[in-house]
Amino acid sequence: MITPKTLIAVTLVTALGFAGATSAIATIINLTPSKDNTLYEYDAAEGDHSNGAGFHLFAGENGMGELRRGVLAFDIAG
Repeated sequence: MITPKTLIAVTLVTALGFAGATSAIATIINLTPSKDNTLYEYDAAEGDHSNGAGFHLFAGENGMGELRRGVLAFDIAG
């Protein structure tokens, strides 16, 4: 059996939980990079490669096990 004291405590904790949730409002911002590039894994036969002038940005490992690194630059000065 729930006592009145327990019921009041549960109600108070629930109300405070909802009140705290409304004060935590998120803000969404969009960060657009000023430039981007893809760095390809070094190959001794082909040398260093990158895709700075391409239309795509790659990151991760391709089907042949070669790594790609996506690099983004942001103009934080304004």
